[in-house]
Amino acid sequence: MISRILTLLGVLALTATIAEAKPKFSVQGLYGVSGTSVAEAKVSGSQEQDGELQSNIGIMGTIEFKLARKSPFRIGARLAYQTSNVEDDASKAETDFSAADAGIWARYILVPGRFVVYGAGSLGISSLSANPEGPGGDAEGTGFNILVGGGASYPITRAMRITGGLYFSRHQGTLEGDSNLEVDVALNQIQLAVGVAF
Repeated sequence: MISRILTLLGVLALTATIAEAKPKFSVQGLYGVSGTSVAEAKVSGSQEQDGELQSNIGIMGTIEFKLARKSPFRIGARLAYQTSNVEDDASKAETDFSAADAGIWARYILVPGRFVVYGAGSLGISSLSANPEGPGGDAEGTGFNILVGGGASYPITRAMRITGGLYFSRHQGTLEGDSNLEVDVALNQIQLAVGVAF
């Protein structure tokens, strides 16, 4: 997975150099306001287990650049890490999830100027883990993630802007736990993001 991330960042850096673009960066905290989960073991007769998000916090960083001088479209990369706590609807047992993401980041400026409004999204790969409450061990695996939403930014200095947004995110993958048990999981969340861009 590390080699994929390094390859992705290398391709983006090369593209930026060719485009003679100056990269822009952002760092934002994430807070989940609502969400759901679905888990299903890959065994005969298994049933889906639905859950509700209890808490979610995380952080994400982005690097982006223009493909053309006056283009409203930016493209780059996104790295993120977040933890979530989900309560099962039936048993009320809780499970802690964590996800480390790396992927392509894109942003489109809808309203330019000092107060900027934009749409944004990301698609990438994830390293996922789950720590269930009660009997049963930890499970780990890989999957994909998607992030879609938008936000706004406003300058606080000549070189820095405060930025915030609202996003829908989805993590989906297969986790492997004790006795080689495999579980398909999907975690959907609505997240607030607040941070700085420079």
